[in-house]
Amino acid sequence: MIAPHATRARILALALLIAVAIMAALAIGWPYRQLAQRLETRIEMAHLALQRERAAAERLPRLRQALRQRDQRTAGTEKLLLDAQTAALAQADLQQRLKAALQANGAQPVSLQAVDIAPWRQLQRIGVSAVFTADTPILQKVLHALESGIPAVAVEKLYVRVRDGRSDAQYPLDVTLQVTGLWQPRGGG
Repeated sequence: MIAPHATRARILALALLIAVAIMAALAIGWPYRQLAQRLETRIEMAHLALQRERAAAERLPRLRQALRQRDQRTAGTEKLLLDAQTAALAQADLQQRLKAALQANGAQPVSLQAVDIAPWRQLQRIGVSAVFTADTPILQKVLHALESGIPAVAVEKLYVRVRDGRSDAQYPLDVTLQVTGLWQPRGGG
């Protein structure tokens, strides 16, 4: 028979062996557990990214169709905008156009002046004002030349004053008008 202290020694040795085995398993297994958790997190993130990419891919045909429809709706509108590299150049072009319309139709320009540039949606409102003298047929021709040309401009303000009958001036009307066009900054939408 085995002595009781030998049984305890064996039990103690077995317990120590089990404890060392558990410690070794934990020491070896813990880094693998952390690695497995990191990999699971990466897999979950990749799965979410894949879902987002699939959703984006499903939206792509609708977005392309919407873009084609927008392009169809806005076809030709680029002809309506002032074409220049900067707002200042667009304003100078508009001023030249106004001056040319006045001179080509026989009006007598007194002054031309740039008007403040103002934002309007994604565009810029470019304006020029003019003071000139004319008679009624000349004024009609000037207005027609401005509003029927391309790019589109609008006569926003128009003040006409008839000179008194004692004046010996060639033209009976003093006219002040403001012409405005739209300009889109380059790279804008």
